[in-house]
Amino acid sequence: MKNRKLRKIAGLLAVVGVSFSFLAGCSEDINDFEKQTAAEASNKVFISEQYALLSFDSHRTIEGEVSNMDTLIAKLVVNCTSPAGNDLKVKIAVDTLLVDVYNRNNETSYNRLFSNWVKLNKSTLTIPEGSTESSDTLTIAITRALKEFVDTNGYIVPLRITSAWGYDAQMDYAKRTSYLAMNVIQENGVGFEEGKNNLMVVGDATLKECTIPMVAYMASDNDINVSLEVDNSEVAAFNSQYGTDFKAIPATDWDLAELSLPAGSTSANGKITYKGDASQLAGSNYLVPIKIKSVDSPGAAEPVKTMVTDTYYLLVNSISDGCTLETSDTGFGTKQTDRKAYNVIPAGNYSLMTGKWNDMFSGGFWVTKATATLTIDLGSEISNITGLHIVPNNKNMAPKNIDFSYAGEKMYNETSGLSVSLGSLNPSGQANMYFKFAKPVTARYIRLGNMIPASGYTAFTNFFIYTAE
Repeated sequence: MKNRKLRKIAGLLAVVGVSFSFLAGCSEDINDFEKQTAAEASNKVFISEQYALLSFDSHRTIEGEVSNMDTLIAKLVVNCTSPAGNDLKVKIAVDTLLVDVYNRNNETSYNRLFSNWVKLNKSTLTIPEGSTESSDTLTIAITRALKEFVDTNGYIVPLRITSAWGYDAQMDYAKRTSYLAMNVIQENGVGFEEGKNNLMVVGDATLKECTIPMVAYMASDNDINVSLEVDNSEVAAFNSQYGTDFKAIPATDWDLAELSLPAGSTSANGKITYKGDASQLAGSNYLVPIKIKSVDSPGAAEPVKTMVTDTYYLLVNSISDGCTLETSDTGFGTKQTDRKAYNVIPAGNYSLMTGKWNDMFSGGFWVTKATATLTIDLGSEISNITGLHIVPNNKNMAPKNIDFSYAGEKMYNETSGLSVSLGSLNPSGQANMYFKFAKPVTARYIRLGNMIPASGYTAFTNFFIYTAE
């Protein structure tokens, strides 16, 4: 009995001994396992110095085209400090928040290149077992046309390792970011700023002197001298292209002084002065095309060229009978009541006391005390528009002035919002404002300009157009 107990105890001790031996034999494996945690791992995954900044130059001509490449594509791989113990996975993502960090650290002014403008061929790279470099490559492509990137401060997109996993893998936080930079190299040119190369005036005393703003792509070390001229051959071409009927004013009726952009400047204002009798212009609309005749910059290492936008359009709206104020819509034609596509484009950031601009297309109303100019986008080009019916919130909220003009879709979009004048009217005190056009027009845009409140406030509660039956 006693021996049996001893044998049992010995057996238990043997089992325990085996267990102790097994645990002791695995102690190094346990340490290796723990070493894989982020705090202990020693195989650092990183982006090497050669990929830390991927820099490209985009050379732009004065026409705004990129001359040296069609698309921007860059590639990078990732590395680790020691041969991988097994396949390591490395995740990379775009992180635009790092743009400010880069600019601050490098005293640059790069613009953010938004993440939806960038396409990555994959988000995860693999470093194979036994290797120190990823077997696959991350390809970064800019998805927008390079000619859209115009700012000479350039553009940058940061790419960051967001995680790394696998045996003994840890990110190297000091080397986990790559920057794709696009430097915009622009040929220097002088011209009129696109979108701001026109002015509409009424043929009175304001016509005596008009300001002509000019810009250069970049500041020059030398003065840039610009000669301007009135080129009336442009009037016929404009009328032919847009179906308008503008008349020309003799070039000899204008004074155009030489214009100079001082060294270090990118803008200057020229002056055009009318020498004739403005009262003789009444009854018609005139187009005055002001073109760059020559550009000279003495001492400049490279010639300064003329930009594509080399014409400034001065539109002299002197027609007075293109629109009349009526007491009813008799003879107007068909009132168009479907206004779902209509939209108001205000010419300024006017403060509204009540409502929203588009409320007037659904029987609601807006109220403002500002002198406002609005463009009504009809949603599509409409033929044979004969007049308008505009309803103020009450007769005291009808403005004391409205300048009427219109534009077809092509003309509006291609000439930075120029429109054809129909004259000015004073509808103050009218509970219903019926405006009849002298002849039907084809338009997508109708401009209600210089609306001056008659009693402190202007408010519209409805807007309709009429078309010929």
